[in-house]
Amino acid sequence: MKLSLATALFGLLPMAMAKSIIVYYPKGTPSSVIDDGKNHITDAGGSITYDYPSLRGFAANAPDNAVSSLGDQSPNHKPFVEDDQVVTVN
Repeated sequence: MKLSLATALFGLLPMAMAKSIIVYYPKGTPSSVIDDGKNHITDAGGSITYDYPSLRGFAANAPDNAVSSLGDQSPNHKPFVEDDQVVTVN
């Protein structure tokens, strides 16, 4: 039992270190590049939480290593990556 519990917890480690981000791409970026970015996040153990077609982007929970290497996917169409956070106006 202890071994299986440790294995299960180890499997959750990448998502425990994940951060919530919003990724958007410059105007003119092909849809295939955006799809490659989504695949990069999910292949690294992250998840896509929302799709923003009008902004040419998406929201995700992603491990730090996937976030830092996201721009390496397409040198001609570098994504903008922001931490997903609540914004308030007073």
